[in-house]
Amino acid sequence: MLPADKTANTERRQRFIQESRAAPALNHPNIITIYDIVQHDGADLIVMEFVPGKTLDQIIPKRGVPPGVPSGPG
Repeated sequence: MLPADKTANTERRQRFIQESRAAPALNHPNIITIYDIVQHDGADLIVMEFVPGKTLDQIIPKRGVPPGVPSGPG
């Protein structure tokens, strides 16, 4: 979701929409499926596949992932 206060920045909103439209062209088991891009109460939202499990906030450390750390389930 891109909150309404962020859509005031036209460049940021356009990049959000452009990347959201480009993502469905990717086909890989580690990439979620994007179904639609919609607006609701002034916010832009990406409607995507639900994947059960932990959120990225729960997985990625606050300082980010150090270089060389393998990615993927584990």
